[in-house]
Amino acid sequence: MSERDTLTALPGGLAPADWLDEALLIYREVSLLEGTGLETQGLQPSSTSRFREAGEAAWMLARLRHERQRSGFVPLAIGRYLRDLAKAARIELGPVLAAFGIGDLASQEPAAIRCLARLCRNLEMSVRETFVHLGLGLAEQLGVEPSLMWAARARGPAVHRDSLEESEQALRRSLARGGDAAIASLDALETEVLAAFEG
Repeated sequence: MSERDTLTALPGGLAPADWLDEALLIYREVSLLEGTGLETQGLQPSSTSRFREAGEAAWMLARLRHERQRSGFVPLAIGRYLRDLAKAARIELGPVLAAFGIGDLASQEPAAIRCLARLCRNLEMSVRETFVHLGLGLAEQLGVEPSLMWAARARGPAVHRDSLEESEQALRRSLARGGDAAIASLDALETEVLAAFEG
C-alpha cells in the first residue's frame, strides 16, 4: 500500500474527493522538494507547512464526513455533535475547525455561525440539520432546554425523519417560551445558516 493509499483510505472503501487528491498531491510534491536545496517558485518554508496542514485538514474532514454519513442526525448542540463525530472518526477536531476559521464552537456571533454552517455544509448536512444543531447550541446558552428533543433522541435512529422534524419543532417552541429576544436570536441564526448555504 502506497503512502497515498494509507493517507486516503477510509472505512468502507470510500474514494477520496477531488480536493483531497489535490491537497495530497501538493503535499507529496512539497515533501519531495524538502531538503533538496532546489528553489521552488516563490515557496517559503512556511508554505510547505501550510500545504501539509491543508492536506491533513482535508483528510480529517473526509473522515468526519464519512462518520457523519454513518451516524446521521442526532439532536445535539453543534459543539457536542462535532466532538462526538471526531471521537468516533478517531481524528482531532482542531485542524478542521482551524481550516474553517472556527475558534469557539459556542459562539453566537454572525461570522462564527456562518463558519460553522459552512463546515456543516461540507459535512453534507442539510440546512435543517445545521439549523437544529446550531439552534440547540443557542438554546443551551440561553438556558432553554427543548424537552421533546431528548425524547426524540431516546427513540433511536429508526425514526430519523420524524426526529429531525420533532427536534426543529421542539426547538422553536422552547425558544418561543424564552421570549422575544430568544425568538430574535433564533431568527438571526436561521438567516446566517441560510446565507452560508446559499454562498
